[in-house]
Amino acid sequence: MLDDLNTPDALGQIFTAMKSIKPADLSPEEALREWRGLHFVLEALGLELPDLEAEASTEVPEEISSLAAARLAAKQAKDWGEADRLRDAIGEAGWEIKDTKEGYELCPKS
Repeated sequence: MLDDLNTPDALGQIFTAMKSIKPADLSPEEALREWRGLHFVLEALGLELPDLEAEASTEVPEEISSLAAARLAAKQAKDWGEADRLRDAIGEAGWEIKDTKEGYELCPKS
C-alpha cells in the first residue's frame, strides 16, 4: 500500500489542504461540508474521526446550561473554588465543559 498509493504523500497533501482552510471564514454549513470531505478521505485510508454531527445534535439540558453559566460567572469573579465545584457537578452529570476564548463548550462525556 505504501508504494502503490504513496500514503505518506497523500497524508501530506491532506494536511496541506487543511492548513489552507480558514475556519473563521466559513459558515457552519461550509465547515460541515469541509469536515465531511476530510472524513470521507481519511475513512478511505482507514482512519476514523469522531462523529461531530452526532455530538452537535445533542441538546444540552437546561440544568447543565445553568451550571455552566454559573461556573463562567464564578471564574469571572475569580471564585476558583466555586468554579471547580461547578465543573465537578457538570462532570458528575455526564457532561464535559471546555473553556474557549468565547466562554465555554459543553459536550456529553464519551
